[in-house]
Amino acid sequence: VLDLLYTRKFNISIHKTMNIHSQVYNERLIRQVVSLLEGGKIGFSELKQISRAYNFYEDKDGDGMWVDSLTILSVLKMCDRVIGPLQLKNEIARRADIFEIPKRLTMYELIDFYLVSQSLSYWEDLIEVPELPKGKDEGEETYTLSSPQQLEGLQYERILTSLDNEYKKLS
Repeated sequence: VLDLLYTRKFNISIHKTMNIHSQVYNERLIRQVVSLLEGGKIGFSELKQISRAYNFYEDKDGDGMWVDSLTILSVLKMCDRVIGPLQLKNEIARRADIFEIPKRLTMYELIDFYLVSQSLSYWEDLIEVPELPKGKDEGEETYTLSSPQQLEGLQYERILTSLDNEYKKLS
């Protein structure tokens, strides 16, 4: 496949035929995907997850998804992946000058973020869910909160905090 890309035999075939993207965009995506598959860094199921999540958040104009920390965290969460907000902020800043379209993220650029992220399932198993205080009566379905701080520390937020702490240790 890569040889065919180098000889430009796919140019017309991949220009806005399988999606709304140009031949250059599709060629870059195919090159990246093939090399990652060959290197065993990613599998077809992961690519399918990334594609679905990306398509969900890609803007209607086809120029990619907006570079926004919360959006990238949501896309990664759809792929069962997670990255600490501090690391994500640094990754965005580090790559900002090389985004193909300023303030937009193409699918092949999103794959780079996927590769530096970690398994959300792993962290969910590692970080315990806090127990909420029970209601007044036995069997009551409501919970009594003495302060809003009890709502903080939900599992996903705890995971993000733990990832930030790990990142700070390594930096």
